[in-house]
Amino acid sequence: MRRANVSDIELRFGDHGPGYIAKGPRTDVGYVLLPPGKDFPNHYHEHIEEAFYTIAGSVTLWIDGTDRYELRAGDYFRCDPYEMHYFVCEGDEAWQAMFIKAPHVPGDGIVREWRPGEPVPVIERPGTA
Repeated sequence: MRRANVSDIELRFGDHGPGYIAKGPRTDVGYVLLPPGKDFPNHYHEHIEEAFYTIAGSVTLWIDGTDRYELRAGDYFRCDPYEMHYFVCEGDEAWQAMFIKAPHVPGDGIVREWRPGEPVPVIERPGTA
């Protein structure tokens, strides 16, 4: 059994970013706060699927550098392994969301620098060689 509260977590970038409510043993659960004008690096996971549930605000989500989605309060979005995902808060209100990553695989996050308008990074996906 584990009990936690969002107010007790440390956000990665001090006043914003992701923070974990629980890490493992089978899933990771966290909260993310992205203020207006901030982004979160384009990245993917080899083994993990990551799901996001928007609590407040809105965010632009880019998948694989080609597909653009607007997530608003109440929206759920799941990223499968090897799907690159990049978030940018373009609105006037901070984006707040919960995320769940499964399975629990520490260190399974690969950053591939990218922003809209730049060439899309190529990643090696199993079975596509």
